[in-house]
Amino acid sequence: MIILCNPGNPTGRIYSAEELQELAQILETNPHLLLLADEAYADIVFDGLPFLSALQLSSVADQVILSSTFSKTYAMTGWRLGYVVAAPDLAATINLVHRSINGAINTFVQDAGMEALKIEETELEASARSYQARRDIVVECLTGVPGVSMLPPQGAFYAFPRIHSTLSSDAMTTRFAEAGVIVRSGSEFGPSGEGHIRISFATDVESLEEGLRRFVDVVRSLT
Repeated sequence: MIILCNPGNPTGRIYSAEELQELAQILETNPHLLLLADEAYADIVFDGLPFLSALQLSSVADQVILSSTFSKTYAMTGWRLGYVVAAPDLAATINLVHRSINGAINTFVQDAGMEALKIEETELEASARSYQARRDIVVECLTGVPGVSMLPPQGAFYAFPRIHSTLSSDAMTTRFAEAGVIVRSGSEFGPSGEGHIRISFATDVESLEEGLRRFVDVVRSLT
């Protein structure tokens, strides 16, 4: 099984249509291989970039499992409402495991999900633009800071800068917390995340700007 998070957490990067088509070719030549696509942030894409869902890979539709959630698009984090799209045989197997482990979700969350689906597309687009405005603040604030390198996030609401310091990601996270700004250690996301820090910009602008000010102060002390 290949597991793909697109747009990515923690990097905020988006896989291009060309990359996904190459992935489809791998699946075509390996018919027993499955693709589990986590597209939780599919509605939060910046700069007008095109987004290709794994569900659009029609040549390998029976090998694709889409996993998504109401948490990000509809700001229902913590409600634990999600869904899976898969071929009938795969869906039946997933349902068997799910009902044995989790059971049905409670009624009021299902009702909230039904209301969320009534939200107009224009409102969802406005929400994405709001995230982009905050993304722009992060990029502007961190660009040119000595000791920091970062690819601008293309989606989701995270930035994943690399801090060029002798400290580990875990140690840097502690230093940031001591300065009053909470971030995630890059090493939580695997060995290649070491040296990085994940920033969430899913907050109000005033809090974000203050957090970034503290963040930059700590970076300067580290580098």
